[in-house]
Amino acid sequence: MERRDFGLGLIGTGLAAGGMLGAGPALANKDDEGPRDILFSRVRLMIAGRQILLTWFLVQTATFLYALRLSREFQVFVEDRVDASALPLVGGLFRPTLASRLLAAQFVGNLVLYRSMLILLPGSPDFRPPARTTIAHRDESWDISERPGKAQFDGLPALAELLRMKTVGRAFADRKGLMAFVEPTAVRVPEA
Repeated sequence: MERRDFGLGLIGTGLAAGGMLGAGPALANKDDEGPRDILFSRVRLMIAGRQILLTWFLVQTATFLYALRLSREFQVFVEDRVDASALPLVGGLFRPTLASRLLAAQFVGNLVLYRSMLILLPGSPDFRPPARTTIAHRDESWDISERPGKAQFDGLPALAELLRMKTVGRAFADRKGLMAFVEPTAVRVPEA
């Protein structure tokens, strides 16, 4: 038997076995309430021993304020995993890890936290937020597939005061969108 025939037979057997056995969710995906395929939750941060549920993601440029409401649930991904997106043939079925996306990303700016709002302070005055934002904290990330719109907030500190606040993370952009890394994170974030 040739190697090619053996390899095709092995792949075919593996694909057919999943269908014949009635493949369900993976056992590693089980918790106390039963199996779960996709997990959704609010964007939450653990900073200084307290949990903060984010309500807004803001991008404050010199001329505009862009806002994205975070008061609903978004899909959660675990980032402490192996990147399977680079595998030949089947790699397109997997979501790339943020660590692999970070290799081709450019630094955008610093992140500060004001009440329950995560604020990006970009280095470029003409920065326009992309249509997709990913917020990463600890070993989780949340994908938000909405473009922040222009907004006005009463009671938000002036840009000069925001720039003096302690930074809680850094943001990067690649061709897929914006990545906001709030410390601590499982992804090693490079220095500027």
